[in-house]
Amino acid sequence: MDELENDVIEIVDEDGNKINVSLVDVFVFEDKEYAALMCVDENGEPLENENGEQELIIRYFVEEDDGCSFNEIEDDEEFDRVVEFFENEFDDEDLDEE
Repeated sequence: MDELENDVIEIVDEDGNKINVSLVDVFVFEDKEYAALMCVDENGEPLENENGEQELIIRYFVEEDDGCSFNEIEDDEEFDRVVEFFENEFDDEDLDEE
């Protein structure tokens, strides 16, 4: 996993669009591993949304024999719980240090 921390990773969003992200953190919640991913440009520089904020994406983190994958959380209630946990555990200062 450490080898991914500075890499630009291409994932597909819920609309089928390819987007670039970098790995911010992997964390465990309710016995599952999740990844916090930051949207970046092709050079790995963080992108900001229309409000001037960096955008994070939360996905399932699945380690596989040939690497890892970042799968969408399809259950809305689970997604809300994971986001709330992440926001409570990691404040903005933690993200700014990355």
